[in-house]
Formats: sequence, C-alpha cells, structure tokens
Amino acid sequence: MTHRTVSRIAAVSAKLAALYPELAERQAAQAILDGFTGDSLPDTRARVALAILKIAGADRQQLENWTSAANADYRDVLAWAEYPRLMQAGARIDPRRRQQLAAEDERAYAAWLGAADA
Repeated sequence: MTHRTVSRIAAVSAKLAALYPELAERQAAQAILDGFTGDSLPDTRARVALAILKIAGADRQQLENWTSAANADYRDVLAWAEYPRLMQAGARIDPRRRQQLAAEDERAYAAWLGAADA
C-alpha cells in the first residue's frame, strides 16, 4: 500500500470518529460506506469514502444516498466533494474563472481533510 493510500484510510477513520463519536453509530456508518462496490482498489475506496463523508456529514440518510450514487458513478461523487464550486459553475465558464474556482475548491478540501473535526 502506498503512503497516500494509508493516509486516506487514516483520514476516513478520523472523519468517521469526528462525525460519529458513538461507536455503534460509527460502525453503522462504516457499514454503509462498505456498501460502495464501484471499485476494489483501496485508494479509490478511501477517496470515495472521504467524498461521501464530506458531502453527507453526520446525516446517515445522506450517507446512504451518496453511497448509492457512488455505486452508480463514483466520479460524480468525487467531483461534488472535491470541486463543489466548479460543479455549481457548470461547463460554460471562463478558463481563468475555472482555474480560480478549482484552486479555491482544492484549498477548501485540503482544509476539510486537515480539520480535527468534521
């Protein structure tokens, strides 16, 4: 396993613990995330789990909904989690504005990943 994969797996555990402090709730949330069947690579699974957690937060119904969406096409879930401003802006956007939004999204996602709480 690569360092990046190990880091992502650790981040999933940390986000789950922050969002679901009660063990039973955390285990239930993990079981929902384990329902993602769209890819078997550990790095992709962890990246998708993080995306779902970012979008759904502590809302278990949303966790189920976004896990289901990821099973349909996980790239959509990744895009909405990692680049929400860019996704909202749509396809017809000035290239400079696209770069600006992408940079803002990347900073926001990195800050969310690094946050001690969810």
